[in-house]
Amino acid sequence: MLVKLIMKVLSNLFGLNKKISASDIAVKDNNGKAKTLNNYLEKNILTAYFSSFKSTGSLSPVTGLNTGIQIGSKLSVVDNGIKIGSGISKVLVSGWGFNNSNSNGSGFIAGITKNGSLVSNPFSTSSWQMSKTANDNITMIISPMLIDVVEGDIVNIGLGINGNTGNYFSRGAVTVEVIE
Repeated sequence: MLVKLIMKVLSNLFGLNKKISASDIAVKDNNGKAKTLNNYLEKNILTAYFSSFKSTGSLSPVTGLNTGIQIGSKLSVVDNGIKIGSGISKVLVSGWGFNNSNSNGSGFIAGITKNGSLVSNPFSTSSWQMSKTANDNITMIISPMLIDVVEGDIVNIGLGINGNTGNYFSRGAVTVEVIE
């Protein structure tokens, strides 16, 4: 009964022979703004990778990013992170970095950055730290975290090795997914 009523309303609006697409239907977002259904359902996900990042001795955003996989057009890669496009207020950020240097290291740190500053990390109110001995490999994984953003913000993962500027992270990646 309800389906029949909906179909009757739609046929009165669009005619019996017109196909209805997602761009014909409007949906209100969480802020009460109307969006077409295809824009409301549009996915925006970007994964960027790096092949070498030298530690500055403290936590800093990864540089030298290259676009890996991209869905949608509201995110873009810049040298020091992923730039947020218009109409985005929340993103999910995750990433990882791999270090296989032949030297000892301590104070390996990782976190999520926004506009160059640490905003959150998965382990504590300060950045997560761990140590390794020579010839050990270490992979630092940053679990997905939801952060608030505005157009123009640059989000990234930050990696570092406290007090050691000679160590390199030989590869890694950052993924940003638009939530709203």
